[in-house]
Amino acid sequence: MPESIFLVISSIATFATVWVWMTLLLVQFAARRKMLPEESAAPGTGQPADASSPEAVRAART
Repeated sequence: MPESIFLVISSIATFATVWVWMTLLLVQFAARRKMLPEESAAPGTGQPADASSPEAVRAART
């Protein structure tokens, strides 16, 4: 009996962990789809910090 309780609790915990990480992954993908390409660029790409800021990108587009 204690073995089955441990199995149930660990299964629920594993499912919850996977659920949270998948949700975070999907939210990250959704946020990056809404960003401009310059906003989602990785840091350290050689661009000056102010040139890759969202405000500078929007100003350059107008």
